[in-house]
Amino acid sequence: MSNILNMTLAQIARLIDGKVEGDPGMVISGISGIKEAKKGDITFLANARYCSLLKTTKASAIIIDKKADKNGRPVIRTDNPYIGFVKIMEYLQINKEMPLPGIHKTAVIGKNTKLGKNITIEAHVVLGNDVQIGDNTLIHANVSVRERVIIGSNVIIHNGAVIGSDGFGFTPIKGVFHKKVPQLGTVVVEDDVEIGANVTIDRATTGRTRIGKGTKIDNLVQIAHNVEIGEHCVIVAQVGISGSTTLGNKVTIAGQVGLAGHIKIGDNTIITAKSAATKDIGPNMCVSGYPAIPLKEEQKIKAYRHRLPEMHKTIQELSRKIRALEKKLG
Repeated sequence: MSNILNMTLAQIARLIDGKVEGDPGMVISGISGIKEAKKGDITFLANARYCSLLKTTKASAIIIDKKADKNGRPVIRTDNPYIGFVKIMEYLQINKEMPLPGIHKTAVIGKNTKLGKNITIEAHVVLGNDVQIGDNTLIHANVSVRERVIIGSNVIIHNGAVIGSDGFGFTPIKGVFHKKVPQLGTVVVEDDVEIGANVTIDRATTGRTRIGKGTKIDNLVQIAHNVEIGEHCVIVAQVGISGSTTLGNKVTIAGQVGLAGHIKIGDNTIITAKSAATKDIGPNMCVSGYPAIPLKEEQKIKAYRHRLPEMHKTIQELSRKIRALEKKLG
């Protein structure tokens, strides 16, 4: 993304609902992280761990909270410096980079497809028959949306995603031949969802695979048939969710987590990276490991695991002493 800004501190303060301390007429040419910033840039400080960088950053101005020391530099104070920085990036994206609504000439649109208002469909997108897409949705290049899939409004689908491919349904015949089970269902992607690059979401065997409102899915995620994902979930890269699993609302699934099929994950639960959920997990939990258990228990197990060589040596020494004592006692 281009980071050319060319705005005064006063203009930026109005954009992010902040207050300038310093010269409001200072012109800021760009934005950058606090380590990489150069003269003319504005940066932000949202974490107290990086306060020392206020002395070394080359940024001309800094977005800080209402209590932080400005360290002699022009600043914009705001309730949430990171959100302020995000608002500036959104301004740059909307005004300089966002593609205009329309359908690229290389896109392929199936029969009876219904498209909402202000839709952007980029190059080599394929929309199957009877697809429905809501208003203000952006579909990036090389996305495939299969037949009868329903996509809501304000959805973003990144390059290479496949929505509505067949679920992995086969049944054994006489133990050697796997007969394909027809996948007659669909996928429903609700409003305000973002789907990362090369994500695959399988259609249901019957009924629907559902992605709830406001959910954000990172790159390289596999979601199997008949999965139900609640609202405002976060699913990080390389997650695999097996068929007919249900996630509640505001669930966070960290990177490379695997979920077995036909299980339920409760609202507000977090599953940490590289864990495997093999059975139901209740709401408001943080779990980790294989199989996933409450995080504090998993941390204790990991601590004990690191001590295994020492514990093994102790057990051997105790065993030697017991044998010697038994021999002495006859």
